[in-house]
Amino acid sequence: MKNILKNIFLKIFLLFVACFSVSTVYAEDIASSLRMTYYTVNTPMSYPASFHVKKTTGGKYVYCAHYAKHPPVKSIAYTRGSLVKDNGINYILNKSYNASSDNSFFVYQTALWIYMIDKGIMPEPYYDITVFKASVNNSDSATARKIKSLVANAKKAAANNTSNPTISMDATGVKFTLSSDGTTYVSSPITVKSSTGNYKVTLTSAPNGSTYSTDGNKIYIKVPKSSVTSINTPVYFKVSTTKNTYRSYYYTPSDNSYQKMIVTYKKPLLAESSANLSIHSNASVEVLKTDADGKALSGATLQVKNSNGTVIDTWTTDGQKHKISNLSSGTYTLSETAAPNGYKLSTETVKFTVDATGKVKDSSGNVISLITFKNEKMSVKVSKQDIANSSEVPGAKLVIKNSEGKEIIQWTSSSKPYVIRGLAAGTYTLTETMAPDGYTKSEESITFKIGTDGKVYNADGKVIDQVIMYNKKTSTPGGVSISKQDATTGKELPGATLVVKDYDGKQIDTWVSTDTPHLIENLKAGIYTLTETIAPNGYILSNETVTFTVKDDGSVTKVVMYNSPNSKDVPSGNGGEEVPVENTGSYKTITSTVVGSLIILIGGITLFKTSKRKNQR
Repeated sequence: MKNILKNIFLKIFLLFVACFSVSTVYAEDIASSLRMTYYTVNTPMSYPASFHVKKTTGGKYVYCAHYAKHPPVKSIAYTRGSLVKDNGINYILNKSYNASSDNSFFVYQTALWIYMIDKGIMPEPYYDITVFKASVNNSDSATARKIKSLVANAKKAAANNTSNPTISMDATGVKFTLSSDGTTYVSSPITVKSSTGNYKVTLTSAPNGSTYSTDGNKIYIKVPKSSVTSINTPVYFKVSTTKNTYRSYYYTPSDNSYQKMIVTYKKPLLAESSANLSIHSNASVEVLKTDADGKALSGATLQVKNSNGTVIDTWTTDGQKHKISNLSSGTYTLSETAAPNGYKLSTETVKFTVDATGKVKDSSGNVISLITFKNEKMSVKVSKQDIANSSEVPGAKLVIKNSEGKEIIQWTSSSKPYVIRGLAAGTYTLTETMAPDGYTKSEESITFKIGTDGKVYNADGKVIDQVIMYNKKTSTPGGVSISKQDATTGKELPGATLVVKDYDGKQIDTWVSTDTPHLIENLKAGIYTLTETIAPNGYILSNETVTFTVKDDGSVTKVVMYNSPNSKDVPSGNGGEEVPVENTGSYKTITSTVVGSLIILIGGITLFKTSKRKNQR
């Protein structure tokens, strides 16, 4: 009696769970022993012997694995043996699991026999099944086609797939928004990936009246607005998928004269994935991007992050207020990732909070509904300076062009640097179109760049505080005339590369000499040096450093640097052109003359002695 009550209670419990736990899947119990029966039926296709349908005493179809033995009877006990491992047998039996008629049983059983004979699994080919196989091959009936298809597919079947199914979903960043009629909160799409291609949705905990809809692999949760009573209303749901797997076992009779049988069991495998969402119903705040004067700006890219650093909204301003809705309680930051053209990127981070009641507050705790986020215009300072004293030079006409050569702005310099505001980030060139009075026009073209950070960079990529263009005065105060001369003739030598530096070693000017002296104007009073870096052709590089001074009165000074000819480049022998050399009385000239005379004298004596020896022979 106790066991009966226990069984009744267990059945009631299982029924309750089946009704109320929709995602629970049960597998068949795999019996360790069975009793079986058979009965004879008329077959849908002619068979050369009596055909028996076999079932367990519980009414489940079972299949014969050993032809030409006694069919199973209740008195014979069957014990579960090994798991069926042959791919083809498993294929046919998996297909047979849902057989619902004796005619279907006939198709699966005969296909199983033919396959086992073809594969050599049956001990030997028996007459009846051999004759039947031939009639199947020669028939085009619906039954014959089914049998042939099963056998053909079994021969190329893969191994039984009993792996677990998988399912996942992406609910990251899912938001609920009100429908156009204002009655329902609808979630943004939730993407599901299921290895079976199918899935089931269960709202495990959601406000009253909540529903869902699906569109392929996307889910939309729908919640009535009337059921949302707090700023953070939770919505819990899960998705699941079931994969049916099959396992077949051999059952051996207690008497070997009876047929060996195969029984197939279904084992559903379950996979689930759950998500916890919230409907943020009340909190919202507007954001307006402006310049320093309060003018609304378009073209700025802004983003809002929550306290976890997750971006919950990003947009590009259009000159209008932008509303951020459905904010849950917590702390948020507003920042700029791209500035409008002509404005510096804002490095400001605006913090605001949403409390449990849905109120939005600034960092000082004041309740707000609008956040104004400002940008400063990009600016560049251009200075027109005198190269001699770095003072501002008024009266120069200047122009700035963009990287496409389009003129952006032109102006006339004054006694103060000119400030240009509102230039977009990019590369620009500064040139002079007319020089100030008393100055030579600058032929220089200065390239500079404005970064998105609002900083100004020179052509070398270094940050500068202003763009400077210099002018030289046309008058000559502080001028130096530099002459490069042949040391023997005093003539101007073209082709020498010369450098002038100031007392601190800063290079002032460099040039290649010509047949006229080189003039450097507007030098400040001070000490300077002249050196040669490349000698003219046919001359020795001068190692001399010529030091000269520019006096306070700015008087013009003449500086001379000499080069001596390279001896290997001087012509020798008869036929050379005679070059008159001016007698300068220099020590170098006298020395050269004495040395030359001694060489000639020694050569003459040697020649005389050689001649005398020849005459003596």
